[in-house]
Amino acid sequence: MAKTIQQLHDECVQAGWKPRKQTRGKGFKHEIARIDEARTWKVDDNYQRTISPNKLESYAVCDYDLLIPVIISRRPQQFEVLFEDGEYVIDGQNKAVLFIGNAEHDPASKAIIHKMVLEHDYDTTLTIEENFKNVKRREAELFTALNTMRKKLSKVDELRSEVCQEDKQAMQIEEIMKTLKFVTDRFGSDLASATELTSFSQFYYCLTGDHDLSNAKAVNQLLSAQRLWDDVYGVNSQINAQPKVHGTAFRAIALLDKFIEKGLGNSTQTNFRAWVKAELAKNYTPVKLVKGFGTFASPRYTLHRIVDKYNDVMENSGQAGKGVTIGLKTLYYAATNVDMDFAHPDEDRWQKIVDSVKQTTP
Repeated sequence: MAKTIQQLHDECVQAGWKPRKQTRGKGFKHEIARIDEARTWKVDDNYQRTISPNKLESYAVCDYDLLIPVIISRRPQQFEVLFEDGEYVIDGQNKAVLFIGNAEHDPASKAIIHKMVLEHDYDTTLTIEENFKNVKRREAELFTALNTMRKKLSKVDELRSEVCQEDKQAMQIEEIMKTLKFVTDRFGSDLASATELTSFSQFYYCLTGDHDLSNAKAVNQLLSAQRLWDDVYGVNSQINAQPKVHGTAFRAIALLDKFIEKGLGNSTQTNFRAWVKAELAKNYTPVKLVKGFGTFASPRYTLHRIVDKYNDVMENSGQAGKGVTIGLKTLYYAATNVDMDFAHPDEDRWQKIVDSVKQTTP
């Protein structure tokens, strides 16, 4: 549902934002430039970034619908004696170059580009050099602000827009979020009872990197992971129950669930699953479970952290042995015969496991 700017303002105020009731700057003038004028604009390489032919190539064509106004500094005419007068591009040099390179064959009525112009007052109490220094400083300030203060789209922002564009993958992700009854920043389930999902980027990897969304089995695998999450940290947990789902930890639990189901068998599977449900939350909160593991390989590191902990507990309690302990051979065959995601991501450690198994196997 659309909201007015006033409604958004009021919501922000209610959330604690306190407008300072202050303004600064002169503001910009909107003007229209034709292609011959755009060719004369200058770029000050003292503060401007180096233009990239590869970036221009990525645009392919000049799309007038994306040709937002170029930000121009109109320097005082007095700077002519310094050869520093004229109009300088503060922001938009790529757009300007793209425009003059592609629009020269368009009719004059169409080959136009919009610009927002900042004009500077010339202070007669200062020298021309001091005026020039002040103007250039302001240009550099605006260049930095315009390129750093804008809010970058989050992955959720991108997905929300892509759903409106009917992007297949984005729509699949939204549907899975609804199936799992997860919501993050208004994306996903719209149920009042929906569970908030945090650390979305790792959950996104879980969906797009760990599972094939085009395969109907992916949803069942994620629902199975959710059931294990609920038993360990969610609604069924008797210890350390969490009101939110931590995306990084959920991704680890999803791999753990897959390892239990496909990598283990018989009594080892039964014993390990029972320990995970009853004891994992006693040893690790979701944040502690994945602490130090923020890369794409995070769930694999976490899987081996859990297995190592389980084996240590079994050893210290005198329960270690066949059908209980998850040995090196079990890890090796689970990885090589089922899924290499079960292998330890540290190559040196995994190689030691491989060598040890091969040395003890006839």
